[in-house]
Amino acid sequence: MPSIDWPIDRLVTYQPPLTRTPDFDSFWAETLAAARTRDLDAVLEPVDYPIRDVRVHRLTFAGFGGRRVHGWYLQPRDIESRKAPVVVQYHGYSGGAGQAHLYLPWVMLGCAVVTVDTRGQGGGTGDEDGYPGGSIPGWMTQGILDPAGYYYRKSYTDCVRAIDFVFSRPELDTRHVCVTGGSQGGGLTLAVAGLEPRVTIAMPDVPYLCHYQRAV
Repeated sequence: MPSIDWPIDRLVTYQPPLTRTPDFDSFWAETLAAARTRDLDAVLEPVDYPIRDVRVHRLTFAGFGGRRVHGWYLQPRDIESRKAPVVVQYHGYSGGAGQAHLYLPWVMLGCAVVTVDTRGQGGGTGDEDGYPGGSIPGWMTQGILDPAGYYYRKSYTDCVRAIDFVFSRPELDTRHVCVTGGSQGGGLTLAVAGLEPRVTIAMPDVPYLCHYQRAV
C-alpha cells in the first residue's frame, strides 16, 4: 500500500520551524485586552436534567466583539461542599458542543465542565461578521488576508473568554484548570494554553490548526 505521508520515525521527531512574527505578543495582548473591556455578561440557564448527580446549565457569555458565545456548564451535585476542578472542552471542525451527556465522565470524576460552541459552526454560537476577500467553503480562510479580521482571531478569543468565565466562578478550584479537545478542538486547546497563563493542564488530541503550511 503506497504511503501518503512521511514514515512514522520521521513523524515522531517532526518539529516545524517557528514562524512567530515580532508583533505576535503585542497583537494578542491587545486583542485580549480589547475583548476584556466588555463585560463578560455570563448567563446561566438551568436545565431540568434526569441524572441526580449533575447540575446542567446552558451557558452564554460575551466573546470577541460582544458576540454571544454558547455552551454548557456542568457541575457535580456536591459542588457546594467543595471547590471543583474544571475541564474546558472545545470541539472539532464544523461540529458543536453537542449534548450534555457527552461530558458526564468528567462530572463523575468530580470535575465541573465548561464547553464552547465555536462561532458559526455546528453549535449555537452565530457569526454574522463579514469576511471580505472571498474564501473557500468552511472557516479556515475567512478573513485570512487581514490579521485583525481573521476568523480564528475571533474564535481563539472566544475560547479564552471561557477561561475568564471559569475564573469568575467562586465554586471552582482555579488551581486546576484543564483545557482539552480533539482535532480543531485540539488546536484551540493549544492556542488557549499558549495565550492564557492561568491554564494549568492542556490535553490536545490529534490537534488540527498546527503548522498550517503543511496541514492544508
